[in-house]
Amino acid sequence: MRAIEEADFFVAHNSKFEYGWLERCGLPLEKCLAFCTQLAEYVLLSNRSTLSQLGLNSCLARRGFPKKDDIGGKLLKAGVCPSTWPVSWLERYQMQDVRQTEKLFLHQRKALVHYGKLGTLFTRCILTPALVDIEKNGMHLDSRRVEILFREHVQRQRILEQQIDEFIGGANVRSPPQMREVLYTTLGFAVPNIKTQKIWYGKPDKNGVMQPTTSWEYISTLKPKNKRQRRFQELQRELSNVNSALSKSLEKFHNCCEETEDHILTALLNQAVTVTQRLSSTGKNYKAQLQNIARIFKPLFSARYEDWEIGELDQAQLEYRVAVFLGQDKNGLQDILDKVDAHAFTAEHVFGKVFMKAVYKSQEWTEMRTDAKSRTFKPLYGGQSGTDAEVKYYRAFCAKHKGIVAVQNEWKRSAVTTGKVTIPSGLTFWFPNTRILDDGYITNSTNICNYPVQSFATADIVPVGVTFQWHLMRSAAMASFLINTIHDSSIGEVHPEEKVLYEKIGELAHVEVVYAYLKSVYGVDFNVPLEVECKFSKNWSNTPSWEEKYLTNAA
Repeated sequence: MRAIEEADFFVAHNSKFEYGWLERCGLPLEKCLAFCTQLAEYVLLSNRSTLSQLGLNSCLARRGFPKKDDIGGKLLKAGVCPSTWPVSWLERYQMQDVRQTEKLFLHQRKALVHYGKLGTLFTRCILTPALVDIEKNGMHLDSRRVEILFREHVQRQRILEQQIDEFIGGANVRSPPQMREVLYTTLGFAVPNIKTQKIWYGKPDKNGVMQPTTSWEYISTLKPKNKRQRRFQELQRELSNVNSALSKSLEKFHNCCEETEDHILTALLNQAVTVTQRLSSTGKNYKAQLQNIARIFKPLFSARYEDWEIGELDQAQLEYRVAVFLGQDKNGLQDILDKVDAHAFTAEHVFGKVFMKAVYKSQEWTEMRTDAKSRTFKPLYGGQSGTDAEVKYYRAFCAKHKGIVAVQNEWKRSAVTTGKVTIPSGLTFWFPNTRILDDGYITNSTNICNYPVQSFATADIVPVGVTFQWHLMRSAAMASFLINTIHDSSIGEVHPEEKVLYEKIGELAHVEVVYAYLKSVYGVDFNVPLEVECKFSKNWSNTPSWEEKYLTNAA
């Protein structure tokens, strides 16, 4: 402990795990920094990495270094506590671990400096202690709301199952022969062509005959030709969504509220999983991840203390602003300075005269604008297809944002000629075998356009903001604390007397500090305005429409 406190930094493989133990031993998380050899390998390999490639032995083997003695690993996997090992075995295993990790660290550091990626790793490493604290805090569930939404979905599930049962004449949905009769004879759906759609056929039956699928995945891809087919697809689609909501989220939330006194849901925030290097999540106590939470479930989370609120700091249109910066797009920059509503621009093209005639900010106007959001930034990721109106919008976007289109084309040329694209953070994305097809389409185009924007926005800018927000809150000895970070936002539970301070610290950390950090660590002058929005409510992302829909009738 003294050695770590006196050192500038310590070295560990999978440092997030080590931070947890160090904190248990009494070391303040904010006062120690790790060089994580697992994260270093993740940065060096970038989108070519898999979890298996990031293990210590795999990292050593790639460099021709001896692996750790496997006997210690086997004992640990077998559940044999190190306190029961012969002392000589334990000492040998630990010394070998330390020496081999040191060799790996020195080799990685040289590579990171040589390839200009040391700053990228530094950004990943300084976030780690904040994540350890956030994971420990977990998120609090509002048990009353969970119960209401859970019962509503269970009831809806039963109704849909009954409607489908009546619709298919009582056929057993778990019987492939009976469902094949319903799907391909009674309803008349197209039988998949075994020559061109063999993927939709299972193993041969007892007579050696391959039978077409009865899976919803196939049926959902078909265009209905009559009302019965359309109605069946609607019922099945809704049931599929309800089943998914229950199995992936609501059942787990419900169990957490039923079985625990504190109603706290915990999850891991994974640093070395995604191809763009932004965070992902894995559920812990009830196996419910806390990253891609459906909008409908956010109001189920609340502050755990009376009179406290959930405070969410959100980077406004971050990926768009990053794309404007990367392309030095003049029109995009002017729109940001003028606070142009990008989603309204989309709606104008997608809905045309209907939207233009709607009363500004009326319910009709708002609904169309909200519906347009999913299309607004699709061109940032190479999106070109859709309805005639959508295609018209995508063309208008590209005509307006010539700088963004130019940098996308530059990335594509780089991928074709060198097989890689390097972004301002120093991170390199690899696109081997990228080629130009006869019709001019460049393979991997979607990822080539997506990765640089998503990574620089949500694996660099947001983590920097979260890191400094966490440190500033600790420096100010705030009672408030962070409970999650999701792509372009940070979420905390805020003491009623600290709301103003929380917002000010958030503005400082996510805007001013980010500019300074990008300049200092990456040598990047980020000349596009960043804007952070702060919202407070007892329940996360609470809206009057949600309360009216789910709470009014329940009350």
